Amino acid sequence: MPAIIETTELISKTMDSLIDFIVKDEPLSKEFENYLIKNKIEIHRESELNDILIDYILEGKIETGKRVLDYFIEKTPTCDKRTVEALKTSYISVFKTEKISKNSFDVYDTAQESKYTLIPLVKTTSLRGIGLYDFIKARVFELDNNFYLLEIFDVISQFKEYSANLETVKAIIKNPKIAVLNNKNKLLEIKKSNASFDSSFIECFNNNEIIVSNQEVDRILNDFYLYHLGKTDEKVKFEPYNGDYNFFEVKEFENENFMENAVSGFSNSEKTYDIGLFSDSAAGVFVIPFLGTLNSILKTGSYENNSAKECIKYILTDDRIPPALLIKKAEEYTNFVEIINKITGCNFQNIKEAIEIYKEEYKDNLRFSSVSVLYNSKTFSKILNKKEEKENKFENVGRNDPCPCGSGKKYKKCCMNS
Repeated sequence: MPAIIETTELISKTMDSLIDFIVKDEPLSKEFENYLIKNKIEIHRESELNDILIDYILEGKIETGKRVLDYFIEKTPTCDKRTVEALKTSYISVFKTEKISKNSFDVYDTAQESKYTLIPLVKTTSLRGIGLYDFIKARVFELDNNFYLLEIFDVISQFKEYSANLETVKAIIKNPKIAVLNNKNKLLEIKKSNASFDSSFIECFNNNEIIVSNQEVDRILNDFYLYHLGKTDEKVKFEPYNGDYNFFEVKEFENENFMENAVSGFSNSEKTYDIGLFSDSAAGVFVIPFLGTLNSILKTGSYENNSAKECIKYILTDDRIPPALLIKKAEEYTNFVEIINKITGCNFQNIKEAIEIYKEEYKDNLRFSSVSVLYNSKTFSKILNKKEEKENKFENVGRNDPCPCGSGKKYKKCCMNS
């Protein structure tokens, strides 16, 4: 226990040093201000500032693509590098409490599907109200084979398991790596699944990349999944995208309700745009908005307007886009690296140098597409089963029949609209 107490004190000192560093380092302080503006974050209380600073420290990147933590190590040679490196592996997930001790929690990680013990670093007041079998949405990290609880975002009652499962899926969509960090069996399972999906994809589409409309992609993904499962022998029919190529922010998938919007599908957007489906045997099947727009920019060599520049930056910096795609584009378009250099001001000699900077998340071979991870997630299966159960419950209900939800109202005046 004394060793753990010393470690927790060291972690706290390191976090204080990081926060102090952001405030005092002028270039990083300006980057943080731009981060707040870009993400439209408004701060009303000091506690909110502290939470946002922690998120920025642990997940943020500066304009060059380097992580804030790496920049801190570079500028602070006297820092405890071992602790900072451990903080780089922190992640947010949902944990079911299975035992509550005086100084720890035994939990089941619903994303990783594994059990371990969490040592809290948060204030004691933050732990009040957490009961046995409740769910905690929290940020954790591992150091010296111990897991530390760094932040608590929400406590969900054991009786609201469906809500907890939704939060798990959100966490996986944001960071698919969390499903395999400490679960070798899950890692092998997903790798095997990815190879199988890639084989089906190429067999179905005769290519590892197709460009379609966002209005069609939901149906195509569904049909492809049925084809992969062997429920149909017919290859998926689709019309290649033939609309305008123009990059813009897809706001429906950036707001706080992105999970609900994602469930509604890409066609939920008011605008029509191109989406690429790209399969990589190692990382999985990716859904990439504006991949056709990128192809158009590289084909014409026209990258001077802001829309084109933002598209290139999005492809480079978005962690949901794998390095395998960048390698393919560099092979197809010899001007790709040159355009990257002109837009970013860098001097990359080849695409691998750009990947070293911008695709750090894939260096350890633990990052997969969220689609691949969700297809292998027990929690996601529970959500799908619940959705199917609900749909079956409302099937063949007449407009004037009593609503199956038990409200006592007619179906047309209750759940029909939802």
